[in-house]
Amino acid sequence: MLWLLFVTVATAANPKPWDGMSSDIVIERDIPVSVDVLVPKLSDLKFAEEIFPEDCVYEWAHGTTSAGLGGLARVTYHMGNMKRRLTAKVTRVENHVVEYDHDGKKGFITQWRLTADGPSTKVSLGTYINAPPWPFRPMYFKKIHPKWTNCYERAMDNLNAAVK
Repeated sequence: MLWLLFVTVATAANPKPWDGMSSDIVIERDIPVSVDVLVPKLSDLKFAEEIFPEDCVYEWAHGTTSAGLGGLARVTYHMGNMKRRLTAKVTRVENHVVEYDHDGKKGFITQWRLTADGPSTKVSLGTYINAPPWPFRPMYFKKIHPKWTNCYERAMDNLNAAVK
């Protein structure tokens, strides 16, 4: 038993490649349309279904209202080893920010931040989360974080293509 304690302490004490890395998922792109065009699109969960890749965000079941403040959808996220079926609700559409709150103990908030940049808009898509504790942290940074990042990068590419 003492051996297990020693291994645990020694392993936890050594620096890891993810030490100091942000666990947040944030992707930014310049999209060649105005903020006024993007806000109504991004606050519509049916439009979100169109731009999020099906291999990481799927099984959308839209509520009676899916667009604007209060829009609802039940959706499945599959990022690496993480698979969650959550309710997404549009909880904020103001000051060039659109938020989807995913309810529940294992929920999170997805946020779109829009900044006018001439005829284009700088779009930031982010999910701000705390990394899980050890021993789950290595799996998060090796499998879940890269898959989630890739999913958001492709969603931004799809957004760009959808509004051109």
